[in-house]
Amino acid sequence: MPATVMLLAAVIVAYAALQLYTIPVAKECIFGQVAEGQYGMRALAGCFKVPTIWPVLLFAQAALILAVLEAFYKSLGRLAEGILASDRKTIFVLVGAVAVLTSFYLAKGDVLLGDAYVFQPAAEILKDALSEGVPHHSFYWYGGSSHFEYYGQLYFGLVAAADFIFNNINLTIKIVNWLLHIAAAIAVYLLVSELTRSRRASFIAALAYSVSYEHIARIMLHGRLTNSVIYFLVPLLILLIEKSVNG
Repeated sequence: MPATVMLLAAVIVAYAALQLYTIPVAKECIFGQVAEGQYGMRALAGCFKVPTIWPVLLFAQAALILAVLEAFYKSLGRLAEGILASDRKTIFVLVGAVAVLTSFYLAKGDVLLGDAYVFQPAAEILKDALSEGVPHHSFYWYGGSSHFEYYGQLYFGLVAAADFIFNNINLTIKIVNWLLHIAAAIAVYLLVSELTRSRRASFIAALAYSVSYEHIARIMLHGRLTNSVIYFLVPLLILLIEKSVNG
């Protein structure tokens, strides 16, 4: 069992390193492709490059050894049984797994892709308004109308409040969205647990929700930062409805 845990840790470290090394390079590449007139999937197609090969080799080697251990010794099966022994253990492992799977949020660089270039200054404006104690309104956006006409202020309020602590809007947005992504996984785990009473199903559903293209691409590629709150709150809303219906 200790060997299996060590190998799993190697896989996790390799995956995190792969993301933190690759995402900034890919983002710069996308900007370069757009500057040359390539948009959408064409821009992405030219940017699938890995800056270093060692994370890939480490990941592949660890995955192969883990497969051999499972095939001959059933080590992963016993480890999974231990993880799923209680809700506390399962949620703890879920949080760790999702934190690593979404570590791309913490990659270096500015948050600029898609609509993020609009939402980032919106949070800064709200922070300035709160610090000055004045109503939040700006004539610099959308022809003089409030730029929150179509967006609720919860996300921007969270970012503004967190930025009073970090005082770095790029770092703040990364941390807030990362934590909301992790919190959304916990919310889905609790919802599926309420529906199925199965830790295994809840764990798998929460992981699937966390790594789905809709969840990640909508925020990271399209820049819809405000969706992070929605992905977190919708499962909680359904959970509350289920609990109220079931008594």
